[in-house]
Amino acid sequence: MRALRGITLGGLGAIGYVGLVSTLFGFVAWSYLLRSYDATAVAPYSLLVPVFGMSSAWLLLGERVSPLAGAAALLVIAGIGITALRPGLPSAVVARLRGSGPRRSAALAAAPPRPRG
Repeated sequence: MRALRGITLGGLGAIGYVGLVSTLFGFVAWSYLLRSYDATAVAPYSLLVPVFGMSSAWLLLGERVSPLAGAAALLVIAGIGITALRPGLPSAVVARLRGSGPRRSAALAAAPPRPRG
């Protein structure tokens, strides 16, 4: 209750922005992407939400990013990049690790997802 007594106009503006503007933009953009592309093509990009939050806090608010958090963010970006550039590559690597031999997996041979509609 004490936190509510000390709220400022700037704090109310920040709550309004996060609660309305950014949430509304996020849901509209997400709905558009899901309407245009398969969910399997869009879903990996949702992993970037914490990366954007962390980098925004660093750029705009001067917060420190630990080396471990930075490495984790780079790992997420690299993983999404690998799946975006070569959609079948992760499943081909898993198949090879399981001992499927040099066969080309069906996922690697498949064409990348195309926009619907």
